[in-house]
Amino acid sequence: MSTLKTVGIAATLLATGLVGYGIYKAIQDEDEQGCSSDDATDWDEEEDADEEVFDDAEDDVVYG
Repeated sequence: MSTLKTVGIAATLLATGLVGYGIYKAIQDEDEQGCSSDDATDWDEEEDADEEVFDDAEDDVVYG
């Protein structure tokens, strides 16, 4: 009976560790995806701002 109890405890610890690791990886993947999409959004906003500045400067040009 003690062998069965020992194996059961070891299996429980292993299963708990695997579930915890799975949760950890899922959270880590969400964070990485969230950061990369935030960075892409910021980059698009910066490009739009640059284009607006260029368009405004283009209107001020006086040709001959």
